[in-house]
Amino acid sequence: DKVAEVPMAQGRQNHALIPGSEFIVMPEHGHCSIIMEFERIALAAVQGKSVQSRFKNTNPFTQPSA
Repeated sequence: DKVAEVPMAQGRQNHALIPGSEFIVMPEHGHCSIIMEFERIALAAVQGKSVQSRFKNTNPFTQPSA
């Protein structure tokens, strides 16, 4: 629940409002970089599957504290 473009609580609220939805967090991405995964996410959604990011986590908002 660190600082980000869209608060995690908002994502959880949207998930709760959409019956049958799945809440997936991809800390590897920011608000716009998720576009790099669009094709994989869309295909998984159509197939009723979950998807994991194929990128290394470089998002400064989701890095462990030192």
